Amino acid sequence: MILCFSDGVATLSSLAVTKNTPVFIVNTKTEAAHDKWNTIAEQTKGSCLNLNRMSLQQSLHSLRNLNLSYLGYRSASANMEVYRAQSSQGPSNFSVTGKGFLQGEKITLLFGFGEQVVKEVSLTLQKNTEEELPIQRIWTKNKVQTLLKEEKRNQKEILHTAIQYGLVTD
Repeated sequence: MILCFSDGVATLSSLAVTKNTPVFIVNTKTEAAHDKWNTIAEQTKGSCLNLNRMSLQQSLHSLRNLNLSYLGYRSASANMEVYRAQSSQGPSNFSVTGKGFLQGEKITLLFGFGEQVVKEVSLTLQKNTEEELPIQRIWTKNKVQTLLKEEKRNQKEILHTAIQYGLVTD
């Protein structure tokens, strides 16, 4: 386990870490490189602990008890694209958006620790009854956030997705 204490500077986002060692980043700044830090923590199965948003007790609990992580989904459909919201941590605080599914199609969300699945949640998908534009924008945002985790490798797809769906990106 690596504990990083930061004053909010973005240089920590270039920290070289391995996926085998969980990184826990602790900070107290409102303005900080939270997106980059969340990516590091997620890739290493660690966590970001913002002491402005959680108590010291909650932070210590997070260090001692790993939360279930979203590991992906299983579906018979090859056309489905599902992305989780960046703020989602596990089955109790979780949201995903998807497209390309058929009415009544089944999807199984996978949760676990590291790469080991310990919980599966099966859902039968229904047609959205809400206006599609807000859902489409949320899906696009979630997809771009996922692609930004490997920004250099996904640069063309980020640009294509942003242009196609009218989303402003860096």
